[in-house]
Amino acid sequence: MRRCFKIIIVALILIASKFWSLSRSQCQFNEKVHQELWTTTSLSGFEPITKPEQPLIILFTTFKDDSESTHHRLAHKIVTKNWASFGLSFIKPVLFTNSTLTPKFYNLTAAIVANHNEPLFEASLSEIAFFYGWDLLPIPAVNIHGTPFLKPMFKKIFQTYNATFYGFASGDLLFDQSLIDSLIFIKRYLQHPLDNNVLLVGRRTDVSLYSNNTVLPLQQHQQQQTKTAEATITTGKTNTPKKIRKTKTPTKASEPVSLTPEIFQKFAEHFDKPNLAKLAKTGELRYIDAIDYFIYTRDGSRYNWTALADVVIGRAAYDNYLLAMANMMGCTSVDLTNTVVCVHLSKPGVSNTGFQNVDHHFNYRSIGQFDWRKGHTNVTHYYTENDNEGKPSKLTSRYEGGREV
Repeated sequence: MRRCFKIIIVALILIASKFWSLSRSQCQFNEKVHQELWTTTSLSGFEPITKPEQPLIILFTTFKDDSESTHHRLAHKIVTKNWASFGLSFIKPVLFTNSTLTPKFYNLTAAIVANHNEPLFEASLSEIAFFYGWDLLPIPAVNIHGTPFLKPMFKKIFQTYNATFYGFASGDLLFDQSLIDSLIFIKRYLQHPLDNNVLLVGRRTDVSLYSNNTVLPLQQHQQQQTKTAEATITTGKTNTPKKIRKTKTPTKASEPVSLTPEIFQKFAEHFDKPNLAKLAKTGELRYIDAIDYFIYTRDGSRYNWTALADVVIGRAAYDNYLLAMANMMGCTSVDLTNTVVCVHLSKPGVSNTGFQNVDHHFNYRSIGQFDWRKGHTNVTHYYTENDNEGKPSKLTSRYEGGREV
């Protein structure tokens, strides 16, 4: 009896050992798979594609989905990478889009293997943004011309995320580390004197996305806007040959004919984050009436969104209106222009593409009579300043004799 009992015990031990061995192997396999997945969803120089509990800022935008515009596609491709490069614990980028994320080209593993941690070049803008860790949300509402309204997007962002700051920026803006430094600097003053009730704004610096001086020389046939050709024409009965000048329809000198992976890579390197401060010095800082990013706090804010007119993005007047209304509602406004490098990938020869749209006067009609000067950046309550090392160090009041906080 004892012998049988011992045999049973030994058998149980052997079974347990085998099970332990299998479990350990399975755990090691699972860990390996996890590591592979972690590596797969981790991009070189980027944070893993996960949603942190509370990033520093939720920064959202929309893209102009125009397959005919090489300019917009090129600019947006560069922006998707730039915003994600800060790490998702600092900036969580969100794209509002009505484009369907069709996996026509998008395959994460294949893209990484084939393109060295880069999305497939043929991928749509939504797929590229998704690849870099952006969240994709449907555009809540548009006007009759298809231009998105701003208020519903902010409402969705406030309801969906938790962060210190919540901001909208135009989809053709690049930032460098100075944005993060400035937000961290402002965060120190959120409790006092800002009472967690702020609107942060700033102006952009226009830098041409492409020209004869950038990394991409224009195609030869673009530089030559007219061609001279000899043609023989028959005049009367003499069949006299004559030279005439044929004028070819000019090709747009402000837009490359085609966008290849090699060309895009040159642009991406040229407008890489460490180069932006130097590039900004070659550009043109916009006037005090041009504002391109708006960053709010949510909890504690006195900004009354329901009282705002229904303005759309990317069209004139909404920027000055948002700032003026913040000041009227008792929301503390801060101008970050002095401490944030904000590069606008502009189209050569075009200062404001918004005026090229059929609804460029939409916001004027929606807002009505208004004193736009109250929305210029020189009327914010505070502005930031850098120290000798180029880091934000002063929060200065405009209305208390330049008193530093």
